[in-house]
Amino acid sequence: MTPKEIEESLATGMVEAVVPVLTTCDETVLAISTSQKALLQRMEELQNILDEYTNDSKVLPSFKEHAEKLKETRKRLTRVNKKLSTIQNRLDVVGKRLKPK
Repeated sequence: MTPKEIEESLATGMVEAVVPVLTTCDETVLAISTSQKALLQRMEELQNILDEYTNDSKVLPSFKEHAEKLKETRKRLTRVNKKLSTIQNRLDVVGKRLKPK
């Protein structure tokens, strides 16, 4: 084998080893992202309902505390979704680079 053939063979072997792992990772991140978006939507719906109740002066202070915790959780979930989106984009770029031309 020539050095060029060895190089091509090695590159092909590496791509064949890495692409399935990236594909699985990409699918997992996509599933998590979809699930997180659905969770965020439900949390927003709940937050809207809770906001109606927390505006009532008769609401217990502990209820307001829990409503505030939900708001903070929603903010954290939004940040996680942004990170997942970034990871998804990076995996897409790597996957495109590894696909044979």
